[in-house]
Amino acid sequence: MVLRVGVARHVIAATSTTDPRITEVLDDLHSSAGAALTDLRRLVAVLRAPDRTPPDTGSLVSPGALPAALESVVDHSRQTGLAVTASVDPGVARLDAVRGLAVLRLAQEGLANAAKHGGPGAHAELAVRVADDAVHVTIHDDGAGRTRPPAPGPSGHGLIGMRERVDLLGGRLDAGPAARGWRLTAELPAVAPDMEPQL
Repeated sequence: MVLRVGVARHVIAATSTTDPRITEVLDDLHSSAGAALTDLRRLVAVLRAPDRTPPDTGSLVSPGALPAALESVVDHSRQTGLAVTASVDPGVARLDAVRGLAVLRLAQEGLANAAKHGGPGAHAELAVRVADDAVHVTIHDDGAGRTRPPAPGPSGHGLIGMRERVDLLGGRLDAGPAARGWRLTAELPAVAPDMEPQL
């Protein structure tokens, strides 16, 4: 995907009549895909050897940094025009790097979906808490969600990716229409299960 988007950017750059919005979208896609690939490589490295975290795990959430990282995600979402209310349990600071990254990506993807599909004037709520040896993530928006993908449907690639990330860590994820708007809930073990995934 990264290579093909790179080729598309090159081809479009040679066309003088290209709408600059197309270039902007391709640049964003190329950057996001590259970051996702880097995250995946680092996540696999940590899962293979949890006690030997490689030195280049900059995109992983260091212990204690998750509350600040989530606050940054909320601030970014607000800058896009989405009204967000957030409640983050300070206990999430004790999560390891792999689970911290999973929670961070759930918040990023969930709030991005709320901004994209919630409709004008939508308000989203993010809640992250640790209870009963699990971390619970809830993202709910009150928008109409006119273009929401089904959950999980073939068009909901973001939801599929989130579900796979959660499943990999022994958790569960549910997403779908609520009484008003859209709700996503995820639950992850707060500590590693007895048997980590072997990759």
